[in-house]
Amino acid sequence: MEVFEKLLDSELYSYFKNASFYENPVFHTAHKTIDFYIEFENVIPLDVYEQIITKLQLALHAHVKLHIHSKNNAVEMDELDRYVNHFVEKYSDVKDFRFLHPYLENDTICFSTRDEARLSALNLALPNLIKKLKEVGINQEIVCKKVEDDIAIETAKVQVVATPVKQESVKKQYSSSNSYKKESATTYKIADLQVGFSNVQIEGHIFDIDNRVMKSGKTLQMLYISDYDDAIVAKRFEGARCPIEEIQAVKKGMHVVLTGEVVYDSFSKCDSFMVRKLEITQEKRREDHAKVKRTEWHVHSNFSEMDGVCAIEEFIQQAYDWGMDSIGVCDHQVVQAFPMAQHKIEALSKKDPNREFKMLYGCEMLVADSKYHIVYNNDHRRLEDATFVVFDLETTGLSNTRDEIIEFGGVKIKNREEIGRLQMFINPKRTIPAHISNLTHITQNDVDRAKPIEDALDELLEFIGDSILVAHNATFDVGFMNAACRKTGRDELTNPVIDTLPLSYAMLPDDQKRFNLGSVCRHYRVSYDGEGAHRADYDADVLSQVMYI
Repeated sequence: MEVFEKLLDSELYSYFKNASFYENPVFHTAHKTIDFYIEFENVIPLDVYEQIITKLQLALHAHVKLHIHSKNNAVEMDELDRYVNHFVEKYSDVKDFRFLHPYLENDTICFSTRDEARLSALNLALPNLIKKLKEVGINQEIVCKKVEDDIAIETAKVQVVATPVKQESVKKQYSSSNSYKKESATTYKIADLQVGFSNVQIEGHIFDIDNRVMKSGKTLQMLYISDYDDAIVAKRFEGARCPIEEIQAVKKGMHVVLTGEVVYDSFSKCDSFMVRKLEITQEKRREDHAKVKRTEWHVHSNFSEMDGVCAIEEFIQQAYDWGMDSIGVCDHQVVQAFPMAQHKIEALSKKDPNREFKMLYGCEMLVADSKYHIVYNNDHRRLEDATFVVFDLETTGLSNTRDEIIEFGGVKIKNREEIGRLQMFINPKRTIPAHISNLTHITQNDVDRAKPIEDALDELLEFIGDSILVAHNATFDVGFMNAACRKTGRDELTNPVIDTLPLSYAMLPDDQKRFNLGSVCRHYRVSYDGEGAHRADYDADVLSQVMYI
């Protein structure tokens, strides 16, 4: 849940304190949509639900969908009524529930009508309503029934005590149709807008649209606008100056210029842009004015895992639009982009047969060394007389330049006997990622009270001394130790190193498929507890047992 702490204010984040993901978030690149699957303790209020979505969309510049589970899905009738009205305004497939209010009868939520035809329409729309309520964590039995009495069920409202909302007084710039300023609007970046600005102009692309039909029958349109630096919600209402045809003509992905004023929306609890004028324009595109066009030889498409972010077709189209005559793809260890590239080239050739554009195909490959590098810094000392430090590290990630050590575990051995042991947490001065805590069972409290690496390194180096270092995948562990030495102004380690990972490649049978520490332990019948794995002291201990079998 740490991601929400950075994106939401403290009041909204308080709802996430006991929440958790029941599925990993999913980002749909083609539609620029993010799905979050979250389990809350209770059903969250509608105003909080809408504020969370608005804040996330403005922060992430993408359409956000919340799929909510609630451990306790009981809901007050007034809150359920708000959610139903919200869905009625937003979705046409539940419009038959307009002006109806839920009530409890024998622990069952009911909607009632005296009209037989409307009852049939309600029963047809009911599955859609139940599905939408489940998406916000309300999973209750709901029925629609016909009543014969004279109670005006359709118009009987649930009594809700209105929460007083403190509104900022904002001077209305356009109080009547004749009060608009005639001078040209001042253009601002979205990040520079402030409440009270009137007759201002912003430009950006629409990354999401939310149209809601209000009880009056008029449509409220909410446009989520981004200028690639910041984002804001722009609103306008259907009326004489903004007919429904104009509202329906605006689509997601359009580039627009908006003129209006900035106000504080007390319901969404964020700044909003009230639109007076909307112009659809063409987005300004970067151009290449070079007389001699370059050729990009080394493009990483989105098939290059953890590196490329754009499809190869987008790169080809951009190079084509800039007047280049070729482009080369060179993904990491894969060639899946080749067919897409070829289809794109063929499409461009059909569009302009007289223009030549070449596709260059390449691939970054990993070459396996023919020799196993088991020993580093070999000083040819006698192993029988040597002292060994078998050690392991836990870290915040895989990069020794961007990540930090959070635990050191080591066992010192001489003459096949343990002569020393050291386990130490290290403060990384940052939050431990959730997946690292889940893997290692190391919590933030464990490291917050520990020494930082600059204070702990002397103790580690004193424990190591001039011993031979032994580690499973030693390039990782020794790499982090050397990185720590460099960061603190010390010399890198010169100790001899034995890497048991390539050693296991060389010594274990050909039919051995896995060579991680657990697999090596099982091969040599050394007890290995999966629960204790990925803790530095435990891994160092079992590796020391493997070493002397």
